[in-house]
Amino acid sequence: MPVVYGIIDPWSDANVLYVSKTALVEGNVSQSANQPGYFCPDAVAVRMEMWNDSLLLWYTDFHQIKRDKQPGLFADGNGLVLESDKMLPKRNESDSIAVVYPDFHYFRFVISSPDFLQPAYARIDYAKPVSILKPHFSDQNVRLYGPEPLIVGWPVDEHFKYFDLLFKVQYSEISDTLRNSSVSFCYTHDVQTIGEEYEVQVEPDKFLNLLAIALSRDTLSCQKRRLANFDIVLAAGDVNFENYLVQARFESVVYQKPWSNIVNGLGLIALKSESVKEGLRFHPETIDSLAIGRFTKQFRFVRY
Repeated sequence: MPVVYGIIDPWSDANVLYVSKTALVEGNVSQSANQPGYFCPDAVAVRMEMWNDSLLLWYTDFHQIKRDKQPGLFADGNGLVLESDKMLPKRNESDSIAVVYPDFHYFRFVISSPDFLQPAYARIDYAKPVSILKPHFSDQNVRLYGPEPLIVGWPVDEHFKYFDLLFKVQYSEISDTLRNSSVSFCYTHDVQTIGEEYEVQVEPDKFLNLLAIALSRDTLSCQKRRLANFDIVLAAGDVNFENYLVQARFESVVYQKPWSNIVNGLGLIALKSESVKEGLRFHPETIDSLAIGRFTKQFRFVRY
């Protein structure tokens, strides 16, 4: 039986699957764990299809990019790493040609190998990225505090159940030369819904502290830094991804309830998505906090 793991983002630059196999072991399983041939297939064929109800609209095959054949029992130590041959065309690839995007409803995966007793299948629902509603595109003087603090919000989605909120901050460093740089950090994991929408009020101290931790990894010296803008990044996962994380949180494997959505196999294929609201700017009062605040003043931000 195949053991398959993959977190699929249909709009990313590449999709990767990890495929191993369960072992038909005679005798001592522990001794067999030292024989990678029991657990790593010789070859695997994978096809990802996108359907609209009963109509196949698009597909891609996967090709092998790495072979990891080490002693062990699990997919991350024994198996093949495969990457999709092609990706869905980006919506902004052409400004002059009207591109019609099909109405996808679900993915279908077919995984086969001479080493498997029978092909494996998986089916997951397709969903478009969730839109970030707050702050609005018109908000170009975002505050971290005061009468209008930074609030990030997005609607409840039928398919996506797990959300992480991240920030990417762009800035320039001025020394002998000018260097543009950026840092990213996760503000909060596993955001919970409030009523009919998700909403996070960003706490200034927490934001600036996490920013300072991220900036501390930039070891190049500089005379001063100037903030350019920042992006809000929303990472989402579907119900399969959420169930996988719930299973992984158990401290003892004795109490784990295995989660698998592979037919004739084991493992997980889940859907992920990333939404970005780009080019937001901070209010001058917030830039003051970057320049003289207790968390970030050592990084020499200027207020002009």
